[in-house]
Amino acid sequence: MHAYARAGRPAGAPDRFALPFVLRRCAAGLGPPVHAHAFKLGLDSSPPTALSLLEMYSRSSPDLSFARRVFDEMPSRNAAAWTALVAAHARRGLVADAERLLAAMPEKSAVAWTAVVSGHAAAGDHAAALAAFQRMQRAGTEPDWVALVVVLASCARLGALETGRWVHALAVRMGLLHAHPRLGNALVEMYAKCGSVEHARQVFNSMPRRDVVSWTAMIGGLARHGRAAEAVALFDAMGRAGEAVPNGVTVLAAISACAHAGMTDKGLEIFGGMGAARGVEHYGCVVDLLARAGRVREALKVVSEMPVEPDAAVWGALLGASRSRGEDEVAALAAERLLELEPESAGDSAGASNACAVVGRWDDVARLRRQIRSQGKVPGCSSIEVGDRVREFVAGPGFGPEFLEISQLLQLLTAHICTREEEYEEPAEADLV
Repeated sequence: MHAYARAGRPAGAPDRFALPFVLRRCAAGLGPPVHAHAFKLGLDSSPPTALSLLEMYSRSSPDLSFARRVFDEMPSRNAAAWTALVAAHARRGLVADAERLLAAMPEKSAVAWTAVVSGHAAAGDHAAALAAFQRMQRAGTEPDWVALVVVLASCARLGALETGRWVHALAVRMGLLHAHPRLGNALVEMYAKCGSVEHARQVFNSMPRRDVVSWTAMIGGLARHGRAAEAVALFDAMGRAGEAVPNGVTVLAAISACAHAGMTDKGLEIFGGMGAARGVEHYGCVVDLLARAGRVREALKVVSEMPVEPDAAVWGALLGASRSRGEDEVAALAAERLLELEPESAGDSAGASNACAVVGRWDDVARLRRQIRSQGKVPGCSSIEVGDRVREFVAGPGFGPEFLEISQLLQLLTAHICTREEEYEEPAEADLV
């Protein structure tokens, strides 16, 4: 016991019950003085105070060295202390450290497992997130709804439909599905992104409570899979249902659906109803909407009258549309603006390369294409679930060990399609009646 504490606690000094309460509410910078006061009173090692100190440093300290020191000096570490440290490392992106702490944890809690799964997902390593969740299941730890939401988001990113369906069944078996709207939203998003739109619609229709995220996920899912008319109809139904007010993402999904379905006037009507809530992304979507309809000059007028500065995405949409429609003058203008905004085009070197080609800057075309190759950039990436493995595909040669077999199969399919086209005869009009 500290000497100060043996001498007796001064009258009015906080006790071991008050200190944790104070520490949980400390603003940044106030925690260390309270810690010093707790040390003088000999209360810093009491389990409630030590845990509150650990959480305080995890939350407010620029690094986790103080939190780790408090943890190491705790005379006894319960599951709450281990969980707090694991979660702190995972939140800071130190997922490897969080994994090591979890492995050393005597009794692994569901919250600690969820923190590691979430840490991998936040870092973009969705395959590792699923692997951690599977280890959690093998360890016999029952997940909560938060873990299931994170796992479903990773399934959506990876296209892991079968794993997502298994998580759906688990949520139903545990009685969590209708108790937590966010879980229903995650299921709608997962099914939609994995291409199972009918399952997404079934989950959406069965939800007892739907918020703006529910509606947006379903509208966006329909739009992404070419079911634009259904997406727009659902957007209109959202307004009639009165369950939620469309936000910017909802409107963006609806306008995008209109663009892909050629419903130009409807898209403009939705855009017009936004009022002052329009962002640059909405203007970019309207430019795409008009450009796809061949109304390139109207699209240019929208760009020139935007109340916010057009970004590279807006000029890129106008460039692509004007090139495809033979509007060389507009294409040259869009190309110049795109190159001004992103001369090196870190986000889209291929787009800048095309822009240079439009305005005849062939040296820059060659330079940017060399840049793409040297930096290892690829135009796109996708993944699918085959059996119990998630396979990732990227554009360009040599993307994986099966590249040769896949290329040979594609050549075989292409040859087969060409042969069938040569054998195909246009049916007589009478045969179609």
